[in-house]
Amino acid sequence: VILSSAAGGNTASALCNAVISNMAGIFLTPALLYQFFGTTIQLPFMQMFLKLCSKVLLPVTVGQMLRATRVKTFYNSHANRFKRFQEVILLSILWNAFCTAITNNMGLSVRHGLALLVLLPTVHLLSLGA
Repeated sequence: VILSSAAGGNTASALCNAVISNMAGIFLTPALLYQFFGTTIQLPFMQMFLKLCSKVLLPVTVGQMLRATRVKTFYNSHANRFKRFQEVILLSILWNAFCTAITNNMGLSVRHGLALLVLLPTVHLLSLGA
């Protein structure tokens, strides 16, 4: 959703796609595992559903309600700052995933980790200059 917004895409469509695919994944993953591998897994459906609601549906609902207030005018007058903030958040999420992979040593050698450490900021700086 953040990538779609940053690229000027249809954010509403991206959000609907994210919610529907996450909801479908909760139910389809066990069914597909059983279909293809003949094995079953137990998932905490209610806990997963509540977590999805609290992380996706609740913020979206609050955001939609705020659009009817003066907050929308404030957002529109500071749109450039909010866009930059979204980009920083996205980079923070990616950086967090990268650091977690390094910390957990998830199949990443030190050499590859150092290469990514140099490559990721370089690609980012080049993209900002383009």
